Amino acid sequence: MSKIRLTPNASGTGTVTLTVPSTSTDRTVTLPDETGTVITTESNTAPKIPIVQLSIDSGYQSSSSSFTSKLITWDESNARHYDPDNIFDSTNNRIVPTIAGYYWASLMTSHATTDRTAPSITGNGTSNFAIVPQQWDDGVVANYRADTITGIFYCNGTSSDYIEFYSRCDNTNRSVINTYAQCYLLRGA
Repeated sequence: MSKIRLTPNASGTGTVTLTVPSTSTDRTVTLPDETGTVITTESNTAPKIPIVQLSIDSGYQSSSSSFTSKLITWDESNARHYDPDNIFDSTNNRIVPTIAGYYWASLMTSHATTDRTAPSITGNGTSNFAIVPQQWDDGVVANYRADTITGIFYCNGTSSDYIEFYSRCDNTNRSVINTYAQCYLLRGA
């Protein structure tokens, strides 16, 4: 049988009171079999949720050649870059979540082009997880073509699982401009 131990703080002078509600029904409170801190409605500490925002500005990078996707190179010095939990791997230009779970990722690409564009988000470099919309010009001239896509990806919390962002554009001018990505934990595994 497991035991309950209450450990007082030697330096504290206050009294902590556990109060039960006025009820005529038996209630059971089950604690998880793990070490952690209880969060209350008065707590200033929230659970750590990995989150990252990536950005590049106008003319930062050229896109791929015709019909070939290219990994987007992000600008960490950009004012909109936000990575408080250091889950962005700048060497490989990918997000490597440190907590196992389901992650929501979004990508907005903007190209200076009048032709078709196709951004994609992949998990673990596998095209099976790619989400690829395409825009066609259909003869309509557009100086800036923007695409936005989102997806949900499972990552196991180790360096073997990662999320990458790609861009594809079929035009002689394949400059990626004002491009943003975001990723955060939806639910732990």
